[in-house]
Amino acid sequence: MSAAAGTRSVTVPAAAFSEFLAASGLGTRLTLALQRYRPEGRTLEQQWDLNLEIELLADTVLPDRLQLQLLELLDPLEGVMAVRVRGSVCGAELLPAETRAATLAAIRGAWARALWWRYSAEFSDGPQSPWAWLQSALPAVESVEAVEVVEQGALSVEERETLGSIREPLPGGGCVAVDTDSFEVVLRRAEHYLTDGGNRGRRAIREEIEAAAADAAVVRYLCCRLYNRHTAPADPFALRELLTEPPETTVTPVTPVTPAERVFLVPMEAADAEPLTEQLLRLGRRSIELEQQLIDMAAGLSDEENDQHSNDRIGKSQHQPDNGRADEAADGGSDERGGGTDWSAAAEPAVSAQQLIGTPGAPGRVRGVVSRSSALSAPASGGGRAVIVCDRLTARLLQQKGGAVAVIERLGGAVGLGALLARREGLACVSGVADLSLLREGSNVCVDGDLGLVTIERAPDAH
Repeated sequence: MSAAAGTRSVTVPAAAFSEFLAASGLGTRLTLALQRYRPEGRTLEQQWDLNLEIELLADTVLPDRLQLQLLELLDPLEGVMAVRVRGSVCGAELLPAETRAATLAAIRGAWARALWWRYSAEFSDGPQSPWAWLQSALPAVESVEAVEVVEQGALSVEERETLGSIREPLPGGGCVAVDTDSFEVVLRRAEHYLTDGGNRGRRAIREEIEAAAADAAVVRYLCCRLYNRHTAPADPFALRELLTEPPETTVTPVTPVTPAERVFLVPMEAADAEPLTEQLLRLGRRSIELEQQLIDMAAGLSDEENDQHSNDRIGKSQHQPDNGRADEAADGGSDERGGGTDWSAAAEPAVSAQQLIGTPGAPGRVRGVVSRSSALSAPASGGGRAVIVCDRLTARLLQQKGGAVAVIERLGGAVGLGALLARREGLACVSGVADLSLLREGSNVCVDGDLGLVTIERAPDAH
């Protein structure tokens, strides 16, 4: 592992990444993380959960032998360096590295970035194991080696202007720089929909509002990333504990410990500015409230669409013969939402004891009785303790389902809206459970919010 004298850039060989995985034990830990986030039914929040885990795991110290090999590779380079990583839809990134130690940290971070991009775009649930995929993930991204170390003096003017800028794609379109000022811009843009939906069709507006809500969720995850970079916590989701505490809680400001830990960071604020941790908490809490409002707004528009669709069908039926109505009734009717989920017990299969796997959302292990979100005012069957089963937990649903002891949601993740609401209410929560059709109304279940498991203990008797 060496470079010719006089060169101004070197490519980090993929073999170094494979050695890092094997020698540090990181490969086993990442393999377990990848197995928890299989592609089928993966939610936006689960994808970002994995991002936080990969970035934190990549802070593992390089083995001594590999450090020496990489330093030998970098030896021909002179002056201040930068680490280039390719593969993002937002363009290549250049990470500043003022010292050799900072360069090694930047290489680790670049590997994490490339892994994240590659997983988001290409990882498939085929015969290849997560471990095999990890070993083959970095040799090439867009037909070019993913990680390159270059002298800053060799950068173009345009590249120097982007030095240190990290950008992530947003669900609503475009990219956002990973800094607090850019987070403010994204949230202000999303807030615009609360007062001005525009003159487009109802469905188009609803889709834009849903995308804006997803943008707000991504901002919250990026706040978690910046917090992790400043504090290096053992838990990649450490910020969510603070987000679920009352806003008046005093938080001790944090400061990076070493230059290497500042590789990905925006410059620290001046002494009289708002501490970074307070900024991240304020933005994170704001994203929670904004996402909640936008989801409620989109749900209201969806209800209006369904009402209009029903009215159109009624009006049409009054001017047409009644042929086929008896056949439809014999079939049990049809779903007026045109492909929406049928929560009726008759449409659900009989279920024996089994486990469903999701994401740990809020801690606790409790037993209760399934209460579907379609029957908002209905108590749990048999008077048992209600377990809310829904697409996504909202504050409105919590209010309507008073007395619930746990939550199972199809969407969401560890720092998703539903998980945070459940934590605030002290409810066990499992998010990202793909197949809710297995959870019949009245089923006895055990919800383990610590492990992310739902055990169906007994389904109601069929009648």
